Amino acid sequence: MSKKKKSKGIVGIFKSTEKKFGFVEIEGEEDVFIPSEFASKALDGDTVRIKIIKPKEKERKAEGKIEKVLNRNVVTVIRIIPKK
Repeated sequence: MSKKKKSKGIVGIFKSTEKKFGFVEIEGEEDVFIPSEFASKALDGDTVRIKIIKPKEKERKAEGKIEKVLNRNVVTVIRIIPKK
């Protein structure tokens, strides 16, 4: 890992799952697993900065923690609630 990545963190796109854990896709590198307890308030598609907390081991991906949501993948949801 380069010094630039260590000093500024690693930036990628968070991809969440229904079970609240997810992965951060990093351009040109292997995805990083983010356990639910370290997903912070990141939502699917958000650009995030992460810190590696466990390096890659054999068949397991590196594990990380979201330090900051840099950019929200904004989606507007409108719901119409019918009167009773």
